[in-house]
Amino acid sequence: MERAVDESGAPAEHALAPARAFLSNPRRMATEHIDVRYVAGLARLELSEEETSVFQRQLDAILGHVESLSALDVAGIEPTSYPAPVYDVMREDVPGASLPREAVLRNAPDQAQDQIRVPKVIADA
Repeated sequence: MERAVDESGAPAEHALAPARAFLSNPRRMATEHIDVRYVAGLARLELSEEETSVFQRQLDAILGHVESLSALDVAGIEPTSYPAPVYDVMREDVPGASLPREAVLRNAPDQAQDQIRVPKVIADA
């Protein structure tokens, strides 16, 4: 995906406008508390009292951390979708030499009509 840049190579102002609008007016969570029992019911999970208590404390800690992150001043920080640069790790698809048909068929456990025969893997319909 190409990024919009100005003549100096910096991100174009219009490209950053949506992210700046979001960051300058962070949304508050609708609730400070999420009921673990309710979420477990949605997921059709049966939790013991002990599990519910542990998960509720963990979830409250996570929500507290998210709340503390929303208090950070991020003015002047360019929004990114990844914490580190992402590079294409695929190599070029360049055709190369392959084995001759005879050599492949010689190594096949079973063959017919110059093709490798394999066991049937689909049940009869």
